[in-house]
Amino acid sequence: MKSLILSILTLIVSVAPVAAFATSSRQSDIATEKIAETAELNVGRGSVELIAAPQRSAHFVIFSITGQAVKSANVDAGERVSIDLPAGYYIVKCADWSRRILIK
Repeated sequence: MKSLILSILTLIVSVAPVAAFATSSRQSDIATEKIAETAELNVGRGSVELIAAPQRSAHFVIFSITGQAVKSANVDAGERVSIDLPAGYYIVKCADWSRRILIK
Protein backbone atom coordinates (compact mmCIF):
# COMPACT_ATOMS: atom_id res chain seq x y z
CA MET A 1 0.00 0.00 0.00
CA LYS A 2 2.84 2.39 0.86
CA SER A 3 4.53 1.72 -2.47
CA LEU A 4 1.26 2.41 -4.32
CA ILE A 5 0.84 5.74 -2.53
CA LEU A 6 4.48 6.66 -3.17
CA SER A 7 4.07 5.80 -6.86
CA ILE A 8 0.98 7.98 -7.11
CA LEU A 9 2.74 10.85 -5.32
CA THR A 10 5.72 10.56 -7.65
CA LEU A 11 3.44 10.64 -10.69
CA ILE A 12 1.54 13.69 -9.47
CA VAL A 13 4.72 15.57 -8.57
CA SER A 14 6.15 14.92 -12.03
CA VAL A 15 2.94 16.09 -13.76
CA ALA A 16 2.13 19.08 -11.53
CA PRO A 17 5.28 20.76 -10.19
CA VAL A 18 5.18 21.40 -6.49
CA ALA A 19 7.69 23.93 -5.17
CA ALA A 20 7.38 23.34 -1.44
CA PHE A 21 5.57 21.31 1.16
CA ALA A 22 3.49 22.51 4.08
CA THR A 23 4.83 20.46 6.94
CA SER A 24 4.44 20.70 10.65
CA SER A 25 7.38 22.16 12.54
CA ARG A 26 5.78 22.46 15.99
CA GLN A 27 4.14 20.06 18.42
CA SER A 28 0.76 21.68 17.77
CA ASP A 29 0.73 20.18 14.24
CA ILE A 30 0.05 23.52 12.60
CA ALA A 31 2.16 24.75 9.70
CA THR A 32 2.16 28.16 8.07
CA GLU A 33 3.79 28.97 4.79
CA LYS A 34 3.86 32.38 3.18
CA ILE A 35 3.71 31.90 -0.57
CA ALA A 36 5.01 34.64 -2.87
CA GLU A 37 3.08 37.37 -1.01
CA THR A 38 -0.16 36.11 -2.58
CA ALA A 39 -1.51 33.79 0.09
CA GLU A 40 -0.89 31.94 3.31
CA LEU A 41 -1.58 28.28 3.80
CA ASN A 42 -2.19 26.99 7.34
CA VAL A 43 -2.47 23.24 7.83
CA GLY A 44 -3.93 21.87 11.05
CA ARG A 45 -5.48 18.66 12.30
CA GLY A 46 -8.43 17.95 10.04
CA SER A 47 -8.46 21.29 8.24
CA VAL A 48 -6.62 23.71 6.00
CA GLU A 49 -6.93 27.48 6.28
CA LEU A 50 -6.58 29.51 3.09
CA ILE A 51 -5.73 33.20 3.48
CA ALA A 52 -5.67 35.65 0.59
CA ALA A 53 -3.11 38.45 0.46
CA PRO A 54 -4.32 41.84 1.69
CA GLN A 55 -4.16 43.39 -1.79
CA ARG A 56 -5.87 40.70 -3.92
CA SER A 57 -8.44 37.95 -3.76
CA ALA A 58 -7.62 34.35 -4.62
CA HIS A 59 -9.32 31.23 -5.97
CA PHE A 60 -8.20 27.93 -4.42
CA VAL A 61 -8.92 24.38 -5.57
CA ILE A 62 -8.15 21.37 -3.39
CA PHE A 63 -7.52 18.07 -5.16
CA SER A 64 -7.35 14.57 -3.69
CA ILE A 65 -4.20 12.58 -4.30
CA THR A 66 -6.02 10.83 -7.17
CA GLY A 67 -6.56 14.16 -8.93
CA GLN A 68 -10.25 14.67 -8.17
CA ALA A 69 -11.31 18.20 -7.25
CA VAL A 70 -12.56 17.92 -3.67
CA LYS A 71 -13.26 21.55 -2.71
CA SER A 72 -12.86 25.01 -4.17
CA ALA A 73 -13.06 28.41 -2.54
CA ASN A 74 -12.93 32.06 -3.53
CA VAL A 75 -11.26 34.10 -0.82
CA ASP A 76 -11.60 37.89 -0.81
CA ALA A 77 -8.52 40.06 -0.26
CA GLY A 78 -7.31 39.80 3.33
CA GLU A 79 -9.96 37.20 4.25
CA ARG A 80 -9.60 33.63 5.60
CA VAL A 81 -11.46 30.43 4.78
CA SER A 82 -11.12 27.26 6.83
CA ILE A 83 -11.94 23.97 5.10
CA ASP A 84 -12.39 20.70 6.98
CA LEU A 85 -10.91 17.65 5.24
CA PRO A 86 -10.54 13.97 6.11
CA ALA A 87 -7.02 12.71 6.83
CA GLY A 88 -4.86 12.24 3.74
CA TYR A 89 -2.68 13.92 1.14
CA TYR A 90 -4.08 16.77 -0.93
CA ILE A 91 -2.88 19.25 -3.52
CA VAL A 92 -3.92 22.88 -3.05
CA LYS A 93 -3.74 25.03 -6.19
CA CYS A 94 -3.98 28.76 -6.57
CA ALA A 95 -3.40 30.90 -9.66
CA ASP A 96 0.27 31.42 -8.75
CA TRP A 97 1.28 28.15 -7.04
CA SER A 98 0.40 24.63 -5.97
CA ARG A 99 1.31 22.79 -2.76
CA ARG A 100 1.03 19.25 -1.54
CA ILE A 101 -0.28 19.00 2.03
CA LEU A 102 -0.87 16.26 4.59
CA ILE A 103 -3.97 16.42 6.77
CA LYS A 104 -3.58 14.30 9.91
